Amino acid sequence: MALGAAAFLWLRRVTRKARSAESISRFVAAWREEPEPPSAKEAVPAEPVPVPAKRARLEVDIRPDRASATDDGALVHYALILANRGDARAGNIRIDGKMFNASADGAVDAFFQAPIHDVSGSPHVSIAPGESIALEGQIGMPRAELQPIEVQGRVIFVPLVAINVAYDWDGGSGRTSTSWLVGRQAASPEARMGAFRLDLGPRIYRQVERREAKKRVA
Repeated sequence: MALGAAAFLWLRRVTRKARSAESISRFVAAWREEPEPPSAKEAVPAEPVPVPAKRARLEVDIRPDRASATDDGALVHYALILANRGDARAGNIRIDGKMFNASADGAVDAFFQAPIHDVSGSPHVSIAPGESIALEGQIGMPRAELQPIEVQGRVIFVPLVAINVAYDWDGGSGRTSTSWLVGRQAASPEARMGAFRLDLGPRIYRQVERREAKKRVA
């Protein structure tokens, strides 16, 4: 009888150990199948990338049509081209222009930095992104301010046309200042522009071109 009881207790202990081992195996298997929780670094959401603010950006060019030498001075007739290369509408467009002698480098820099009026003369004119407008205009210099150059008995003059354009958009403002040398059209793309003669009396030059001299964008 004692032997039977001992055998029963031994069998009960073995059964408990087997069940305990089976429970541990199941726990380990379940733990291995359960996905690991995300790390603290992965759980932090990425910071949003800032979107650049939209702005207008006006490019300025001129297409000279003709130049005149008169007893009173010199004139250049041109079309002013304003093109919006930005992504916001440009408005309150203010334009200021002046003619200089080709050698007046410092005077052009001062003109680029000079203040310009705050309110457009045409407040309803604006330029959408990707669009452009053309404005007809002329600019001149009195004879007393001309600085002609004498070369081989010829009296010549090369005008420099400078334009300041200021403009606004929703949330900001900008300014583009550009200057061009204007002369007689060259015979070939490789040739240099010709100067205007002042020793031949009043005349009109209809074959003219321009070449950019200096530019400043803000």
